[in-house]
Amino acid sequence: MKKKIVLILSATVVFLGVLSCGGDDGSSYPTTTTTFEGTIAGTNDTEAGKQTGTISVTITPVVSATEVSADAASGMTATGTINLAGGRSITLTGSYDSSTGDLDLTGDDGFSLTGSLDNNLMDGDYTGTDDDTGGGFAGLNFTNNPDVKVFCGTFTGGSGGSTGLFNIVVTATKVSGVRINYSSRHEYRTIKGERTGDSITAEIDDTGRMGEGTITGDTVAGTFINKEGNPGEFHGSVSECQ
Repeated sequence: MKKKIVLILSATVVFLGVLSCGGDDGSSYPTTTTTFEGTIAGTNDTEAGKQTGTISVTITPVVSATEVSADAASGMTATGTINLAGGRSITLTGSYDSSTGDLDLTGDDGFSLTGSLDNNLMDGDYTGTDDDTGGGFAGLNFTNNPDVKVFCGTFTGGSGGSTGLFNIVVTATKVSGVRINYSSRHEYRTIKGERTGDSITAEIDDTGRMGEGTITGDTVAGTFINKEGNPGEFHGSVSECQ
């Protein structure tokens, strides 16, 4: 289950419109393959049960747009891979519907992902079979932004001294990600924002949480204030995703 928040971070993290062409009826449909790169973060009420790592999803038209109507071209295949920290890999297969933006994937060992693609952003929920672990995933369009980088990390502070996973995806201008408390059991919060140089500003699900941070090479760190005014901090690195 997803809960929404707002976080402003300072640090060094698309619908398929750029891959679309208009039909005679004014509609549009994807005509080429698009890949999203991102992160996954989940828990099962214990720090030991956390799942963190990277996710890659590729959307492919079922047939050439020149061969079918725009309506028929709305259904596309979706394939991908989750690479969890520690070396475990999960193969994903599924579908994407460009008319609704809905993304559905299933994977090895009972993994199930349901989400959406919108404005070059990918996000959604997932469940797994490992001790009933689940949470969220998020990503950005890699095809249009090959500079995508993923940071996996943790946070402390905020309400009641909370602790949990804090993973972000960045390009030269955008931020996306997932935050989840170790005690939340599937209740994650998405991170969306902007990057300027090595600083990021981001909002976490419209609930008032704000913060700032800085990217230094392959690491990121910053602070935040939640909607009740309680301070917290986060840090992460590329290597923590591996």
